Amino acid sequence: MTLADYAEFSNYAVASGTVVLALAFLAHLAELLFVRQEDAEPVAAAVGAGAQGSVAVAPPEDDEVPPRSAVLSRIGIALTVVAAGLLVAGVVTRALASERVPWGNMYEFGLTGVSIALVVYLVLVRITSVQWIAPLVAGFGLAILGLAWSAYVPAGPLVPALHSYWLVIHVAAVMIAGALFLVGASASLLYLLKERAENRGSVGPI
Repeated sequence: MTLADYAEFSNYAVASGTVVLALAFLAHLAELLFVRQEDAEPVAAAVGAGAQGSVAVAPPEDDEVPPRSAVLSRIGIALTVVAAGLLVAGVVTRALASERVPWGNMYEFGLTGVSIALVVYLVLVRITSVQWIAPLVAGFGLAILGLAWSAYVPAGPLVPALHSYWLVIHVAAVMIAGALFLVGASASLLYLLKERAENRGSVGPI
């Protein structure tokens, strides 16, 4: 493949990854809506049973159909995996097209940062149960990708002022720190929202 082919493939991969990430975001939003409904249904059933003087009996769990929220969660995670793969492919082919590290401008900085954040998030999902932060991670990722696209420049060599080994070191460190901050901030924000909801006695997914 020529450098132009790598650049074209990178653009298609990033565009496709952005669309898939948007679908993952919508899937996780729908998941939250269904979780809220599913949490409210047992409460309503218990209130109705109490008003009639009867005892509510939970249905058997054997051969139970998975709730829609669980199905949407798996769909959202699967779409996020695909989106992360496409974005990483876009980063790698962008580097091949430019023949340098893929963070020499704001477009590449945002693209690579979001790719790192998604990979970090998926690793955490694999080892812990943090998929509940998916809407914020995907939402922030989409916002950053939108800003990155607005600063798009064709693949090419660095401007002379950026020819320094510090570009590789300190910009990479900033992107990794930013990706970790994105995931951590998402978890912290949802924790605060959950605590507020519990203090108000509301029923919901967070």
